[in-house]
Amino acid sequence: MNNSSPQKIRQAALRLLARREHSAQELKQKLKSRTFAGEQVELVLEELREAGYLSDQRAAEMIFRRCIEKRLGLKRIQLEMQQKGIDQSLVEQVLKVNQDVDWLQLARAALAKKFNPEPSDLVLIAKKQRYLIQRGFDFEIIQQALTTHSES
Repeated sequence: MNNSSPQKIRQAALRLLARREHSAQELKQKLKSRTFAGEQVELVLEELREAGYLSDQRAAEMIFRRCIEKRLGLKRIQLEMQQKGIDQSLVEQVLKVNQDVDWLQLARAALAKKFNPEPSDLVLIAKKQRYLIQRGFDFEIIQQALTTHSES
């Protein structure tokens, strides 16, 4: 296809990267979905990596920050990074650098935003548990957050 020239692929990639960071896998999928040829896409992605425009490290850090802002738990953050094609060793590195996150406080904040801290019946407690499970928090953190949330 004529639109698979490296220049057009590069322009499309830079437009996507100008909006936000993308992992290499994510950018590759988006470019291929626009009918660009695979081998040309690979060459352009390598050029962008070498020029510093494309970085899985920066993408992983951006995903982590966005997830924390959305009050998501550790498991959900790991899932988000895996879905974007971030290598597991890089996921672990970003999590290690950011190990000072107070997951309990984050779970409490997620509950406070979603639910009033009124005395809870069993149906509401189950609803709150499902909500925090979907947000990727561990069971122990959920139990602590629910206990302290109902005391607030």
